[in-house]
Parts: sequence; C-alpha cells; structure tokens
Amino acid sequence: MKSICVIVVVVLVALLASMAFAQVPAAPVSANQLLADAVKAAEAAKDFNAALAASMKLEDSSDKDYLWAVNARELPNLLAKTGKVSDAEAWVKTKAADFAAGNDSLSAYKGYRSDALVNACYDVAGLETDPARKADIARLGLSISPTGGGTFNVLFSALVASGKPDDALQACLDYAGKAYSMESMRRRRMTLLASLKRTDDLRAEAVEYLKVATDPAASANALSVALPANDASLCCGLTAQQVLDGYKLMLRGKDARLNAPTLLKLADQLTKGGDDRPLVVTDEAKVLAGKLAGSPVEKFIVPLLTGDYASAIKEGYARAKGATGDTDYVNWVNATAGAIRCMDQHYNGRALDFVKFINGAIDVNPVAGVIGQ
Repeated sequence: MKSICVIVVVVLVALLASMAFAQVPAAPVSANQLLADAVKAAEAAKDFNAALAASMKLEDSSDKDYLWAVNARELPNLLAKTGKVSDAEAWVKTKAADFAAGNDSLSAYKGYRSDALVNACYDVAGLETDPARKADIARLGLSISPTGGGTFNVLFSALVASGKPDDALQACLDYAGKAYSMESMRRRRMTLLASLKRTDDLRAEAVEYLKVATDPAASANALSVALPANDASLCCGLTAQQVLDGYKLMLRGKDARLNAPTLLKLADQLTKGGDDRPLVVTDEAKVLAGKLAGSPVEKFIVPLLTGDYASAIKEGYARAKGATGDTDYVNWVNATAGAIRCMDQHYNGRALDFVKFINGAIDVNPVAGVIGQ
C-alpha cells in the first residue's frame, strides 16, 4: 500500500510540472519573421510579385534586425525576376551608395547588411548587359567591401569589355592586397598587357611581378618577358621548343636570315646535351638580378639570373624539402629541375633524371654533388 502512494505522488508531481510547462506562453513571432516567411512561401509558389511585395514591406520595416539586413540581396533579385531590372539597378545604386557614405545607422547587423548589399551589386551587375553600367555597379559593391574577389572580376572584365583597358590595369593596383594579392594582380596585368601587345609595358610589368612573386615556376616563366631570347635562365620556365623558337626569332630579327646551322646546334644541345653552351648570362639578366633584392624568391631567382646555378639548385631543392603543401612542393621541384636545365642547357639529361629521382623511378639523385649530398 505504501508503494502505491509513492507512485501516486510521482504521477501528481509530473502532472503538475507538465501543466506548469504548458502555461509558458510561446514567444511571439516578429513582424519581420512573418514577412520573411511570406517571401519564402511566395517564391516557392513561383509568385514573384507577391514575394516582392512582402520583401518591400520588410525593407520598410522599422525593426532593423538580421532578417531586414539580409533582405537587401533578396529585394533587387525579386525586382529582376518580375521584369524590373532597371528598378533593381536603381535600388542597388541608391542603397549601396547610402551605405558606403555612412548613412546607415545600423550597428549590430551592419556586417550582414554590408554582405547583402555587396552580393546584390554582384547579382545585379551580372544581369546588366551594358559594360559601362556593369562596371559602375561593381564599383559600388567594392566601395562597400573592397575584398570581394568576385565583384572585382566583374569590374575588371567590364572595364576591358567597355574599351577601358587602362582603367582595368589601374583597378588591379587599386584593389591589390584587398580583392586579390599584389602577386595575383601583377600577373593579371601581365596577361592583359600581353593581349594588348604593349611589349615595353609588359616587360616593365614582368619586373614588378618578379619583385612580389612567391611562385618560382611562374617567376621562371615571367623571365621570358623580361629577358632576351639568348639568356640561359629561360630554360627554367620554358620548354625546349619555346627556347628554340625565341632564339630563332631573335636571330631572324638581326639580319632576316634563317641561321639553320646555329639553330640546329642549339636544338642538339637542348635535346642531346653536350659541352656547348650557346645560351649565355645576358647583361639584362644581371641588371634584373640587381632589382630583385628582397623579393620572396630572391635566393633562387637571383643566382639563376647571374649564372650561379648550383646555388639556385640548392635553394630550390631545400624549398621543395621544406614545402608543407602539395602545390608548393610541385612548384619547387619543377623550379629545381629548371635550374638544372639552365646549368646543363639540356632538357633530357640530369634535369629529367632529377624528376625521375623525385618520383622514385631511380634511387640516385643526379645532382647530389651539386647540392652537397
């Protein structure tokens, strides 16, 4: 009988607890939440006019919460979906300009509002067909957040498409270290200058790129822009055929002659090896080396340019061994093999064997003596 009473007490306590819990009122749903839900429901039903109406009400809400902040991307997209692309553009321009000017009094949700407006600029710029207007919208997005890589891509492409390559080149410098690294921006400038066939500007840009480059493989490739075709360091970044073609053009430019025997001699050296060294350390390479003090790959690229290939090979191999990422490792292995090619002016000898050694195909490092092993 005593145990029954205990059970009854437990049941009564549980019942009272459940009753007390049931009496706790549910938190009221905010007006903004109701509007945000209405936007989602209407979009799901493909009723974009209804979704737009709810989104506009949310934008006008006096409660500047998270839902209001992120709606800044939804609203212009809904304007576009309802055929009001010009209105979407005007809305984005007004809101983004206000935000960039500091006219937005938000604090707690300012970051969300910023992201939403940047994304809205990116979206609307993508809908715009006129390159000049596309560039204007992209600039607005970057005025809010200059770190948007995607928005910068839109700006850069739009400037080029609108016939303003110089503005595109300047934009690379304006947003270097923000949207992308200076290294990346310098490389982008080189690509554009090459397409514009501005040879002198491209050569100067290659030097600026080499000052900030961290990728040894890309640095070696850039040497072909900065140096004459008879420089031995070109063997680091170019294929044997590219070296031969460049040398051919250089010789032909001197006297318009084919120079077949000279070219054949170089071709044999590059492919079969030997003691000939038709490529040289040029004065231009020595001057360039003097400009690269303090650059990220100075200990590799400067010896390469001055003909101290042993030091370049040692540095490249050490950097490959110390690499913590696969990409970095591969780049330094390739750069080291390139330095061996420069030393031997031979593509199928020790340079190829070094790659085989790295891949485990052979057990003896062909440049062990060079690196002091």
